[in-house]
Amino acid sequence: MPEVSVRVISKKIHPDLSRSALHREFKQILPVPEIYKETVSVFPGERIGHHFHLLKRCILICTKGKLTLYRQRKGGGVVCTTMSANPADGNHYCYAIIDPETTYLVTNSTTTASELEIWSDQPKNPSDNHELRIVL
Repeated sequence: MPEVSVRVISKKIHPDLSRSALHREFKQILPVPEIYKETVSVFPGERIGHHFHLLKRCILICTKGKLTLYRQRKGGGVVCTTMSANPADGNHYCYAIIDPETTYLVTNSTTTASELEIWSDQPKNPSDNHELRIVL
């Protein structure tokens, strides 16, 4: 498999986009043989840190509610972006993350639970449950 350069891709996708169309788009961004999906509930006030640098290639999709994604590079600076799946907003926000030098954190500052889908190129190791939720 060819090496993918270090980059962060931010893309707004329409909620009506079918899973097969999203799957094709994922394959274009990340040429991997198989895609693994995991759904995580993020509760009000909760912060989730996932070891994305271990996955190397993944896409985050807010499928319910509203979440905030923070990216902090080793060199300094934080980028904060809202991911929303609310019908009133009309969009899901999709992020392909390919950057082992960056720390990622997802937070829910709303009053209702939200859902985050993680699409990656590697299956989740059952023994790594402790890695998903990090209390900061």
